[in-house]
Amino acid sequence: MPAPRRPTPAIATSPVEGERPARLRDVVRRVAQSEGARAVRERLLDHLAEARRRFRYRHLESAAARTHGTFPVLDLTAAQPVPWLGGSQLLLGARLEREGARRPLAMLYPDRVNWRLELRRGAWRAHLRFAAPAPSPSALELPEQVALVGSAVDQVGAELIHLHGLAGWSPRALLAVAHRPVRLIVSLHDFSGFCLRPHLFALPDERFCDFSRDAARCARCLAQSWSLPDGFQSERRKAMAELLGRAEALLFPSTFLARAYDDLFPGLPARRLIVPPTSSGGHGAARRAPLSPPRHLALVGSVQPHKGADVFERLVRSWSGPPVRWSSFGNGDPVWLDRLRGAGVTVRGYYRTGTLTRLLVREQVDAALMLSVVPESYGLVLDECAAAGVPVVAFAHGALAERLPRFGAGRLVPLEAGVTGVMAALAEPFPSVAMTEAPDAVEAHLELYRSLGLL
Repeated sequence: MPAPRRPTPAIATSPVEGERPARLRDVVRRVAQSEGARAVRERLLDHLAEARRRFRYRHLESAAARTHGTFPVLDLTAAQPVPWLGGSQLLLGARLEREGARRPLAMLYPDRVNWRLELRRGAWRAHLRFAAPAPSPSALELPEQVALVGSAVDQVGAELIHLHGLAGWSPRALLAVAHRPVRLIVSLHDFSGFCLRPHLFALPDERFCDFSRDAARCARCLAQSWSLPDGFQSERRKAMAELLGRAEALLFPSTFLARAYDDLFPGLPARRLIVPPTSSGGHGAARRAPLSPPRHLALVGSVQPHKGADVFERLVRSWSGPPVRWSSFGNGDPVWLDRLRGAGVTVRGYYRTGTLTRLLVREQVDAALMLSVVPESYGLVLDECAAAGVPVVAFAHGALAERLPRFGAGRLVPLEAGVTGVMAALAEPFPSVAMTEAPDAVEAHLELYRSLGLL
């Protein structure tokens, strides 16, 4: 029986007129109100740097990619690999920029109203735009995604799709792509294979769901944000399990996340690799020994409920130790940023990639707080704190429970101990922080591609 004909996405000619300025104005206004003028400046500098990077890619007027040779690997992500999105997207963009100097690079990602396919071979750079729907994580099936990815595979001659994260994708669409005669590897950054909420912060409970398999509880949680058909979560997990089972390799940033997926999706046959991300900063800062008792305490990372904003606010308001300065470093929910200001916290807001280490040293932070109430899959901020010589207090779960002790400083607090446990951890002197070097993620990926016969 012949395979159904796949529609080809139309190549877009231009973005929607006026879309970028309107969005920029909205961002500037929102950030200025919630994070201050310095955060606006930092964001604008990152946007300008991304604009300069994109300017180096000339637009191809037609599907002429194959005239410049084949591209064995198609890197695929459902979110822009830009620094202001933070986390895995920040690191993906930085890593691929380096990899592009050493291998043919083809990357497909959603870009505002279109999809952008970036091509790079040595000094030559170009891009194509495709008109296709934006990612829709709440759709089990999305034929347009199948057509989009299939068209990109055909145009670049890819032998393998490297899927960077499962968030944002329709699982059955990815399954349809995986059934093509093309190989697949998947990098997993969070729990989006298991749930639409990649951090597993349950609503309306506002706590870690503890990997819930209770269908009714999961349905109540997801209904807070989406209108989904009955049995959606079960069907989605089945499709994700089949997708992961078709991959030749699964890449994880930590052994914790790899073990968690083994438990959530038993029997996965794929080769598993632990590839910690290469830190994007942490160099060039003069380290200092933290004071004891501490005089400056800071919440580091995104200011969100699942990242411990509520815990931090309660800590500040109930503090009974010696007088300290309180700060938060990182963007986040404007409501929570305002609440922290009301509690006497100095909100530093958004900071540029690689600058946190120097900020912590310059501001003389004595201890950093990473109070995520859900398990972190890696915890990049920990690397930057260690590079600054700043000890960390974190809850003892997720990847932080494995990684924090390796730095030789900082303390883990049982999650159930809450604010009381954090206060007790801060009351004791901290030893000096030991620096450790993470392996180069670029070399790890290039070696994987070589082992698969792609380079």
